[in-house]
Amino acid sequence: YIPFFTALFVCLLDIILSIILKETHLRVAGLALANSIAFTIGFFILLFLSRKSLVKINGLSILLAIAKVLLSVIPASLISIFILKTIGDSWNTAGTIYNLIVITIIFSIWLIVTFLMYKITGLEVVDFILKRRSK
Repeated sequence: YIPFFTALFVCLLDIILSIILKETHLRVAGLALANSIAFTIGFFILLFLSRKSLVKINGLSILLAIAKVLLSVIPASLISIFILKTIGDSWNTAGTIYNLIVITIIFSIWLIVTFLMYKITGLEVVDFILKRRSK
């Protein structure tokens, strides 16, 4: 029953935060933030409640992996923000093809930088992907 009640709590928290944050200056971004906050809290609740059944898993290694992921995403996110600030609102007012190209370029840069940061920080996901592709 614990996962069900946790999911119910996360949904309610998401709805409440969405209603509150969409009325701020964040608007639609407030909905994404509400969703992220609710599901992050849900993750930590489930992690805390399942710690007894996860005895064999080293909690420090999980926290280290989370820290590496966060560290890996920061540079790419800053580059994306810089690109969006540099081009200004022109991507909103321009045609659909232009928007598609801008989003594709930003996503490609973000993906490449994040992948490189995963490699630099030593996240195992990179080695797993490379090994899987070589088979």
